[in-house]
Amino acid sequence: MKTDIKVTITLDFYTRLIDDMKNFGYRTLDTDGSETNFFREVILKTHQYQNKINKIERIKNIFSENKISNNEILDAINSFKGSPNYNKCLTDIAVLLSKTLYSEDRIPEQEKKEIHIKSTKNSVYELEDILNEKNQLSNSDVFKGLLYDYMNYPLYTREMILFGDFYNEIKTNIKHNFTSIITTNKEKVFEIEVFDIKPGKSEFHYYVTGFYHDEKQRPFCLKLCNIKSIRRGDTYLLSNDKKAEANEKLKEGAEWFGNDVVETIVRLTDKGVSDYNSYYINRPSYVDFNKETKKMKFLCSEQQIKTYFLQFGRHALIINNPDLKEIFYKHHKNAYDAYKE
Repeated sequence: MKTDIKVTITLDFYTRLIDDMKNFGYRTLDTDGSETNFFREVILKTHQYQNKINKIERIKNIFSENKISNNEILDAINSFKGSPNYNKCLTDIAVLLSKTLYSEDRIPEQEKKEIHIKSTKNSVYELEDILNEKNQLSNSDVFKGLLYDYMNYPLYTREMILFGDFYNEIKTNIKHNFTSIITTNKEKVFEIEVFDIKPGKSEFHYYVTGFYHDEKQRPFCLKLCNIKSIRRGDTYLLSNDKKAEANEKLKEGAEWFGNDVVETIVRLTDKGVSDYNSYYINRPSYVDFNKETKKMKFLCSEQQIKTYFLQFGRHALIINNPDLKEIFYKHHKNAYDAYKE
């Protein structure tokens, strides 16, 4: 039997969850834009994810820090002894008690956002019934706790929670040397000899990396969250040369895997050198650095150079690549012209 459950969270938190919907393509996939559907997915997948990771550590931490002091919850644990669900019971208790449950009376009324989530019995909350009988935690406490726990993970882990099934499917294909026929959110279909799925250096997303299953075997890269469906294709075996090429490309980060590598020379000011040593997100690795002229030579994609160095302004000048020089020039000139208006 389905019931409506009201969960109250802060408006700021609600906005961050909506941002995740956009980051992961749920706005385009779900034509009615239902936020409740997304939140339900987050709750169920987060619960599944947490049950798979660090079971022993979670239980040890709870007991060692004496966070379990309520006799009724201890009774619930004891009631499961000898049951095949005993480990799951301990894990669920550890998950529920290791988080801060947000008291509604501490949230200003104007900052509240009400979400209605339909609860179903196939949510696999075996422990929930036990706790409810003993008036320990309500469904809304459990659901709200899972939502907050989900948002405490970095973005690429949240992506793995929601798209872990695709990850596992592709990994299985790799293990058995089958290509993955991938349909994207934009309905494009590619047959790929997948090399690996890795988080990018910036740790924002997971990326499927490999080569097209054709004669040219061009490099391929796609965010895990941009996949709509996967099916198994032909058998394949990557050559040692292709594996070496893949490992070399991954040194700059999985997010740049599908781009062509070019040589780019950038001349920096003193501040530019200082900024390069400070800003690590998307940073390309130089292959040569002349400390006297402050010129850095890079072997990476133009896209990575553009993404990283455009923020440097006059403190990073492209020397040898006419196309990139033109892109940088137009970018900064447009900004200059806008300020003059």
